[in-house]
Amino acid sequence: MDVTLLGTGDPAGLPRPDCPCAACSRAASGRHRAATSVLIDQELLLDLTPGAAMAAARAGRSLHAVRQVLLTHPHDGPAIEFPDDLPPPVRVPDRRELTLLGGHRVRAVALDAPGTGYEVTGPDGRRLLYLPPGGGPAGLAEDTEGPYDLVLLDVVGRPDALARLRAAHAVDWTTDIVAVHLGHDAPDGPELVRRLAAAGARAVPDGTA
Repeated sequence: MDVTLLGTGDPAGLPRPDCPCAACSRAASGRHRAATSVLIDQELLLDLTPGAAMAAARAGRSLHAVRQVLLTHPHDGPAIEFPDDLPPPVRVPDRRELTLLGGHRVRAVALDAPGTGYEVTGPDGRRLLYLPPGGGPAGLAEDTEGPYDLVLLDVVGRPDALARLRAAHAVDWTTDIVAVHLGHDAPDGPELVRRLAAAGARAVPDGTA
């Protein structure tokens, strides 16, 4: 399963427009983060964010083969763009499953906050969990099929969500945990690396595959 992080920032991105804070000033000098959006095997897009097509191009990817676009943010979440060449974005009801033509299986994960999380199982059996900003799993213990291969979540804002995943054995030492939805309230530089490492997680730049 090929996973490309088109963006890794919070819904407003980093730097935020017209924000004079130190974090946004540092981001403006080369540490940009677009709003988090995830492209899976070039055919499944999680969260449609402003400039997604350009973000894909910067990452050496294309959105032309995308067959399904899924939304995770609450209904009153950030504005989204609707490119003409993409299928209309949808939100899957909690605990419902989709089987896509490419062989991916998607299950909507119930959360303890507004929004929708998604568990994606690839044709190769690899499993990914993606949670929106501020979201933690609800009732995951009875649903999990074992540890995920990759988890993308708001580690800085919801460290308790990661702890809950560990308690449910949905995350273990084999799981790659990547912090997303990083905004100007998150620590920067070495402090971010230190805090995430203490949680067994890491941060990556936009465009990372």
